[in-house]
Amino acid sequence: MDNKDWELIKFLREEKSASRTADKLYLSQPAITYRLKKIENEMGVQLFIKNNRGITFTNAGERLLSYSDKMLSQYNEIVEHVQNREGIVSGTIHIGAPPFFATKYLPSLFREFNCIYPDATLILYSGLSSELMDQLQRQEILISVVRGRHHWEEEQILVFEETIKIVSSKPLELEDLAHLPFISYRTDTH
Repeated sequence: MDNKDWELIKFLREEKSASRTADKLYLSQPAITYRLKKIENEMGVQLFIKNNRGITFTNAGERLLSYSDKMLSQYNEIVEHVQNREGIVSGTIHIGAPPFFATKYLPSLFREFNCIYPDATLILYSGLSSELMDQLQRQEILISVVRGRHHWEEEQILVFEETIKIVSSKPLELEDLAHLPFISYRTDTH
């Protein structure tokens, strides 16, 4: 198996469909099916089950899947280590941030970083803090800004604390708040 196979397995886990995985990898659906059969032949066991709802993993496939994130991470680490030249910061750095932080603070920081380190590439993943924490756990991103408190055993730095305010044209009581009209948006429960 090579890095492309690990990437294929990762996308297959997310998409649960050979055709959607093919779209993500810019390949044809028959090419995906061929590679899946090739992986099964190499492993000597059935790894995938195709049905009308897509593709699922057998128990052996689940065991193989558990290695995909680690193998992709190791491969990326090797590539970056080989490409690093003495004293020059280069390679790809995967960063995560919630949408508000990403749009308000990161553009100027990215611009400054690119001026200092032109050989490095920053890739931003934006989403809910819980999703970003999952990506950190799977080592898909190197560093992330998250809202709220999360279980994380590595280093954490408090960037700032948010103040949330209620603005109303009429006096209101906090206990009435749940019954008043509001704008709902997708955010973490923290």
